[in-house]
Amino acid sequence: MKFKNLNLKRTFAIISTAILVFFAASCKKCKSCKPEEERGVRYDNETSTLIFSTQEVDGVFNPFFSTSGTDSNVVGMTQISMLSNDKNGKPTYGDKEAVVTKDLQYFTTGSREAGDQITTYYFVLKNNVKFSNGSPLTIKDVLFNYYVYLDPVYTGSSTIYSTDIVGLKEYRTQNESETEQEAFKERFKDEAEKRIEALSSAANDIFKYHKGESISVEKFKQYLQEEYVSVDEQYEYAVKDFEKAIALFKEELLSDFNNASDTYQNITFTDKDGTLYKDLLTTNVEAFLYNEGYLTWDKKEAKLVSSLTNSPEELKNWTKEQAINTVYQDKIPNSIEEVISFWGTASQLYDFIVNEAMSEYFRLNGKKIKNISGITFANLEGSVEVNGVTYAKPEYNEDGSVKDGYNEVLCIKIHNVDPKAIWNFAIGVAPMYYYSDEAHIKAFDYKNNFGVEYGNQDFMEKVVRDPAKIGVPVGGGAYAASKSSGGITGIESGDFNQNGVIYFERNPYFIMGPAKIKKVCFQVVASNQMLNALYNNEIDFVEPNAKYETVQELKNKASSGIGSKSIKTSGYGYIGINAGKVPDMAVRQAIMHAINTQECVDYYVNTASAIYRPMSTASWAYPEDCTPYYPYIGSKVPEDLSVVNPAYAEYVTSLGKHTGDTLTQAEQQNFIKKLVESAGYTINSQGVYEKNGSTLQYTFTIAGEETDHPAWNAMYHAGEILNKVGFNITVTPDAQALKKLSTGALTVWAAAWGSTIDPDMYQVYHKDSNATSVLNWGYKQILQNTGDKYSVEKALVEQLSELIDQGRQTTDEAQRASIYAEALDIIMQLAVELPTYQRDDLFAYNLNKIEGIAQSKGMQTRRANFRQEECFLAGLPIMENKEIIKEAAKRNILTTGLLATYPFISSTIFDKNGIFIGTNIYNNSLVFIDRYNTEKYKNANICIFGTSGAGKSFYTKLLILRYKLLGIKQYIIDPDREYNKICEKLKGVEIKLGPTSNTYINVLEIRKESIEDGENGYLAIKISKLIGFFNLIFGELDEEEKALLEEKLIQVYKLKNINFDDKSLYNENGEFKNEIMPILEDFYNILNDEKTKKFKIKLIPFVEGSMKFFNNYSNIKLDNELIVADIYDLGEENLKYGMYILIDIFWDAVKKDRKEKKAIYLDEIWRLIGVTSNKYVASFIYKIFKTIRKYGGSGVAITQDISDIFSLDNGTYGRSILSNSSIKTFFALEEENIKILSDYANLSEKEKIEIKSLKRGECLMFVGDDHILTKIQASEKEKEIIEGEKIKDENNYRYE
Repeated sequence: MKFKNLNLKRTFAIISTAILVFFAASCKKCKSCKPEEERGVRYDNETSTLIFSTQEVDGVFNPFFSTSGTDSNVVGMTQISMLSNDKNGKPTYGDKEAVVTKDLQYFTTGSREAGDQITTYYFVLKNNVKFSNGSPLTIKDVLFNYYVYLDPVYTGSSTIYSTDIVGLKEYRTQNESETEQEAFKERFKDEAEKRIEALSSAANDIFKYHKGESISVEKFKQYLQEEYVSVDEQYEYAVKDFEKAIALFKEELLSDFNNASDTYQNITFTDKDGTLYKDLLTTNVEAFLYNEGYLTWDKKEAKLVSSLTNSPEELKNWTKEQAINTVYQDKIPNSIEEVISFWGTASQLYDFIVNEAMSEYFRLNGKKIKNISGITFANLEGSVEVNGVTYAKPEYNEDGSVKDGYNEVLCIKIHNVDPKAIWNFAIGVAPMYYYSDEAHIKAFDYKNNFGVEYGNQDFMEKVVRDPAKIGVPVGGGAYAASKSSGGITGIESGDFNQNGVIYFERNPYFIMGPAKIKKVCFQVVASNQMLNALYNNEIDFVEPNAKYETVQELKNKASSGIGSKSIKTSGYGYIGINAGKVPDMAVRQAIMHAINTQECVDYYVNTASAIYRPMSTASWAYPEDCTPYYPYIGSKVPEDLSVVNPAYAEYVTSLGKHTGDTLTQAEQQNFIKKLVESAGYTINSQGVYEKNGSTLQYTFTIAGEETDHPAWNAMYHAGEILNKVGFNITVTPDAQALKKLSTGALTVWAAAWGSTIDPDMYQVYHKDSNATSVLNWGYKQILQNTGDKYSVEKALVEQLSELIDQGRQTTDEAQRASIYAEALDIIMQLAVELPTYQRDDLFAYNLNKIEGIAQSKGMQTRRANFRQEECFLAGLPIMENKEIIKEAAKRNILTTGLLATYPFISSTIFDKNGIFIGTNIYNNSLVFIDRYNTEKYKNANICIFGTSGAGKSFYTKLLILRYKLLGIKQYIIDPDREYNKICEKLKGVEIKLGPTSNTYINVLEIRKESIEDGENGYLAIKISKLIGFFNLIFGELDEEEKALLEEKLIQVYKLKNINFDDKSLYNENGEFKNEIMPILEDFYNILNDEKTKKFKIKLIPFVEGSMKFFNNYSNIKLDNELIVADIYDLGEENLKYGMYILIDIFWDAVKKDRKEKKAIYLDEIWRLIGVTSNKYVASFIYKIFKTIRKYGGSGVAITQDISDIFSLDNGTYGRSILSNSSIKTFFALEEENIKILSDYANLSEKEKIEIKSLKRGECLMFVGDDHILTKIQASEKEKEIIEGEKIKDENNYRYE
């Protein structure tokens, strides 16, 4: 999962920014020590313990199986990893890093197209790393760890197996056939499903044929054996599976009771009038029975009722055992079908059977493929070269350590490329001596045996996951597990984790030397007690909630020895919904629409911001232009309804709502009801929605012990809204929430987590992930899809997983960001995670103690009260040492920094894979630009401005020619018949649109490509575009006119059986129904009332007159790499109509394939974004320029009319397109246009003069951050192709 891990190195870095530390020969009662002495407090790094606060832990302190953030923090203290990372998220290694890897090299050979692409990684291991017991860490330990993680029955959260390591699939499936590999695990899943179905079917029959008989567990087993197991082999495992199921169910009930403990005081109820009832439940038993559905609230009668007794008050006197046994006996065996289908036991039984069946398969068939061929000990038999250094076959000391002068080298090979692979390989290396057993260690041979019993569930559970090893982590990290009394040997779980305190002591064998501070501990502290514990010297380091009041409070405590620091991190808040517990998507959507996420942001005042997709905004892959997918029903209607939940868009449209409108309370409630009832729910006698015996009674859980939480108000108010319409919602804080999350036990919850360094989504969202996060989302139930009730979700998860796989197949960040943007939209459609806020992390610490410990080692410290920022800046290579701290912190500028400041006169642009543009006028260097280089340029967009005859058209054609040779698809809007000759020469396709042409375009056609796979809202998007088109025809429409046209458009599509449900666009065979689209004449014919008469008159030319080519079924095909749309014959007044419609068609074509490079050229773009256009059309053009990057595309804006492109809406759209173009090319312009341009393009005075004096064919180019004067160059052959004839004038050949 994306849990936030406590990074000790980061923690100490935070603290060090608040103090200045100096080494001294001794510390003889200097001034900085006096405060401690005056208080009578002395600290010593050998005896004083540095205490960190922590939230509740699960106690799974095993590096292979820990899942919660708190457990992982504990484990992390004891482990050493293969790699680390720097502040920019790049891997770090080497002798100066606390990691196993000394050197690293990786490279790629072959090509994906040829099917032989391989990426090879060499890890040179250090020869002096030791575990905390002094034993050496060698390649044996490294290989052991990989083989545990990659074993087919491993069930922890690591997803290393998701990287396509050479030979891994063969090893995990024991089969070399790709077809068999793909189907391998499915066979065991199928077997599990069949066994569960067999037990369910037998149970159904038994209770049917023995109706009226009281059947005990033993009698049920007897019937199973006699009537099924002995008779039919499909029931072979029925008794065994039943016994396992009831054991798991008993464990589930015990877990449920423990989870319900101490939650009763937070359970409240409301009656049909909204009156709130508190403190009705007073015992853990009642809370447990309420959660299990045996104690319910009758909203109409405003009272508690129970199916167990006529007097619910009696339940207050029940014992824990009585409550658990009552539920158990009620369900077993009578409701075993329900238990193995819908309870948590269902997924646990399923997993058990899958792994058991797999283990049995391996036991019977043996281990034919002995190892993973792509993971090898590279210099086991001979030398290997890494980064120019030769590493000989290593020699070893008697204790098994590698001799000085030698290093072991690990080699891992993967198919193709995978940007996540390096981080998958950056595991913490746990000791084989501790996590394996003697027999398997002895058998280790580097070839067939790696310390692991292959495919054996018992080995995983009883050896690697031995209960003793769960409670005490062991590794080679900076610290080791300790006793409260000290010492790191003979540690047992009760010594290490004692009464809410977890003890560590420094590892004397740590690779970087023993830690300066000997003793560290984690202490479980309630969040509402953290700061008091810090102020009272009970805790030294805390992570309180970063709300505004806390930040201010800590600032006021600075003079009292309390330091604090806010850090921007990758963490974000979210509200999750478990689809396994809320199976209807419409119900999950209703819950999300009822949540006002702005309340979460408001909690922090000014230390948080809104987030609309489940990825940190700190990530380079976060989609910048995204908006809420589930608008809060009490907020204003958003502007763009094409990017929201289609059900919401349809509803507000049906009400006639427009941008900025709000829904009345009745309308809000009706929307929620409409969603819920569409899923088949009806109100029962108690006033609660119910379907098939299942009610909408849910607990909304806040992670923590109190209601002082960023999501409390949002969750509480959502509960109020939902309870008024027929839900039964209880909102409660829960200190055990994170623990429950690791088992998928929560229904709706609010928490926060952090994204990983790489934005890869496999672990958290992929269908094949074993991480606990997929339990939270309900993936087990979705993928099992019992009774087809998760068909939609399953299809979305399949599509999401495919996109995640695609994101692994390229290292191009722009392509990956585009893929992840699509994937994030699918997550929103699943309705399982609602992002709420992005905030800073806040840290607070006891400076007195930290200083005291530092001083005990002979270091002198000075506090930087109120000067933390100056200290931070002083540590950067920018020479910003303020006078007030110059004496304390001096830093000389580095030579490289000095060189970076040298003011060269002219830039040189020579992109590796670029096309030739021309020469630099100042230094005659060649200019090569690769506009599709997403690492260098934010996008591939180009603006080309210049007066007539300056050279812009020749340059545009030159670009078209050169990119055509590279196979890039290009779509050109040609209003002046400029590009017909080059189109003919390059064998492109010319589309002529005009009164005499045979080209037709149906403006009402909805194309399948108009939205991406997985998105919804065909009709809503089409109507939005048509309003823009009609604005061009009818002039600026007011809100009433737009509403009227929208109503008529909905009506005309309805005549063709097309509505807001996207399914209406597909026939019975799942094919898109292009042939049933309405045409403009259909729309024209329904404009018969007084209000629409004026529109009908203006449509006459488009239906019967010179523009009737818009009133027919489309017959254009875009099946060429070069498409030129010649719209010259439309005439000056009508060009904008053709441009808009054709751009829409081209835009849909661009969106088809994200991997394919393509470009749209918009000549005379001023017609669409200038004063003769309108904001709907201009917004559409701007959207293309803003988002085309993620489709692998480039927008090219060409114009000579500078004043016109900045004439609409104070230049908003012209400015936006200019700023969203990484390459700006300015040919000669007249002085008036230069003045206008300078307001938007940040031209220097010198550049204004240069543009005015440019000769034909010369231009000023802004390429990223570089400004360069360029002379366009073309060969004789290129000139001939562009102009259509040979040009003799050598001085004029480059231009128009």
